[in-house]
Amino acid sequence: MSQKGFTLIELMVTVAIIGILAAIAYPSYTEYVKKTRRAEAAALLLNTAQLVERHYSQNGSYGGVPDGGITEGISTVNFADGVAEDGGYLLTVDSGGVLTGDDCASMSINAIGTKLPDNDKCWRR
Repeated sequence: MSQKGFTLIELMVTVAIIGILAAIAYPSYTEYVKKTRRAEAAALLLNTAQLVERHYSQNGSYGGVPDGGITEGISTVNFADGVAEDGGYLLTVDSGGVLTGDDCASMSINAIGTKLPDNDKCWRR
C-alpha cells in the first residue's frame, strides 16, 4: 500500500523557507516603494515650479497661483508666498503619509531653486 501526500515535516520546512524568503524580500520591496514615492514627489515639485514660473512670466507676479495645492497620485504640492530670501514662493509636498519616518517625508523647493532636504537620496542627482 503506497501513501500519497506530504508529511507534516515537509510542509513545515516549506513554510519556513517561504517565511525566510519573505523576510528577506519585504525590506527591499518597501525601500523600492519609498524610492518610487520620492521620485514622484520630486517630479511633481519640479513640474509645479515650472507652472508657477510660467504664471509669473505671463502675469508679472506670483499672485493668483492657486493656494489649494496640486494633487497627482498620492502627493499634493502646496504653494506658499515666500519672502525675498527664497525668491517669492515655497512649494512643499505632502505624500499622504507613505514617507512618514523617511528622510524625504518633507520635500520643498523655492523660487531660487533651493531644494530641501539637500541630499542625493531625495532628489536623485
